[in-house]
Amino acid sequence: MLKNRPDASANSSSTNQRAGSHAFALFNGGASGGIVFRPGVTKINCGKAADSSGHCGARCPASRNKAEVPWNEAADKLCAWAPQDFGVSLRRITEHQIEYKRLWYNEIIIDAKHWRSHLPDQVEAIFNNPENHRRFLAAFPHLTPESHPHVLLDATNWHSPFSMDHPDGDG
Repeated sequence: MLKNRPDASANSSSTNQRAGSHAFALFNGGASGGIVFRPGVTKINCGKAADSSGHCGARCPASRNKAEVPWNEAADKLCAWAPQDFGVSLRRITEHQIEYKRLWYNEIIIDAKHWRSHLPDQVEAIFNNPENHRRFLAAFPHLTPESHPHVLLDATNWHSPFSMDHPDGDG
């Protein structure tokens, strides 16, 4: 997992981002599944409005990190937000996406070294990939499917996107 990389990519999705009939905007449509990070444990380096190949790059100017300043693709797409600017930055992007009814996924860059040294605590759940979930539990035998579940993500369900996976039909 994230071997020898200083940074790694993630995505932030929120029910506030709903624009028309679009599903959640996820990298590759969420087809390969993913990880639900445990809040308060994962160290975040920066965020970006679009795919940045897993790197922070230059920070957005302070003048762009104001709620009253509309998001602008030319000025805001390639610069990175500091973690303390996430709320304002995501709100600005969301307002733009809703206005233009066009969703795309953002990119959250996590500190991969911190990630590696704090496993398995950073993982809340694994979604839409039972094989990765099985391998994760095997790598950390003290964990259980109850403490670190496999969940199903329905990217079209904006009200309750996650549900417990009950592979044996007992749920």
